[in-house]
Amino acid sequence: MEPLARTALAEPNRTSVPKTDDGVLRVSLLGRFEISVGSRVVGEQAWRLRKAASLFKLLALAPYHRLHREQAMELL
Repeated sequence: MEPLARTALAEPNRTSVPKTDDGVLRVSLLGRFEISVGSRVVGEQAWRLRKAASLFKLLALAPYHRLHREQAMELL
């Protein structure tokens, strides 16, 4: 038998991620909720769904930025 070939899923395609000027993600959770990627600022009003913003906040605060599906559903 031949060994299994590595699939494209094993290594993510890093070239598809858009480049920013400094590539830094900043999340502000104290006071006003705001996210900035490089020089681009995404305020709370830019989120189309309030639940999506709430999920992002929960993941930002969770240890290792991970939550089990049931935990997220319960908190939302």
